[in-house]
Amino acid sequence: MSAIGNVGRAIALALADRGWSVAVCYRTSRQDAEEAEELLRRRRVRAHAIQADVSDPDAAQKLVRDVERQWGRIDALVNCAGPYHRRPLLEETVEGWREMFDNNLHPVFYLSQAVAAGMRARRWGRILTFGMANADQMVGQTEVTA
Repeated sequence: MSAIGNVGRAIALALADRGWSVAVCYRTSRQDAEEAEELLRRRRVRAHAIQADVSDPDAAQKLVRDVERQWGRIDALVNCAGPYHRRPLLEETVEGWREMFDNNLHPVFYLSQAVAAGMRARRWGRILTFGMANADQMVGQTEVTA
């Protein structure tokens, strides 16, 4: 999970408060990730911040393999939203559109596929996906809230 944003960090801390070990993924915000890792460790759980660009399917697979190798299994995957461009659909650029899909939708697919094999083998696991935390503020932007 990315624990850099407010939603991801809150979920990571809530899981830690319930005794879960938590691995968080970040792409560029190393300092924020290390702060999140420290907050998790203060709750006396195993915590690890891992740098990975999960918009790359190979990097997503490697992230999952590394966590499974280190901790034995992944019981839950929490996908949190990546970057969002606040502009009307007709003003969005092709590059911006691709960036949103590459960083929001594709990682959900790559990571979910990567963790599914272990979860199926154990006959247990959970995959949660959170979209934009501010979707309730997007009145008039039906193209992203429909």
